[in-house]
Amino acid sequence: MTEIGELPAEWTVAALKEVVKREKHTVNPQQHPDEEFTYYSIPAYQEKALPTSERGSQIRSQKLIVPTGSTLFGKLNPRVPKIWRVQPSKLCKIASTEFIQLDPDPEQVDGSFLFYLCQSGQQGQIFT
Repeated sequence: MTEIGELPAEWTVAALKEVVKREKHTVNPQQHPDEEFTYYSIPAYQEKALPTSERGSQIRSQKLIVPTGSTLFGKLNPRVPKIWRVQPSKLCKIASTEFIQLDPDPEQVDGSFLFYLCQSGQQGQIFT
């Protein structure tokens, strides 16, 4: 029994910060002007909720390099949800620094559940 009710015996309650990796790697796309990137940006999210494909020469600032399965959580105006799960792509995947990158620790939490949790508005604690 927990403070939120009964859970399966093999689950535990954990803080979000305990089940995600917060390693950040960045790239300046301008240094790769001819490379095509899969780009997760706030405008792309607001327009179609699909990342764009853009050349490095078109992208004007430093970006996060994001692996498949990451959850991107918009940090500007959090009342307006901007939550994305990074999908597979043959191109290098990058995201605006206006997102918080949450990489699930696969030994602690399923990536799909982490994404669902971020969408639910209940980020305080999760079950592992």
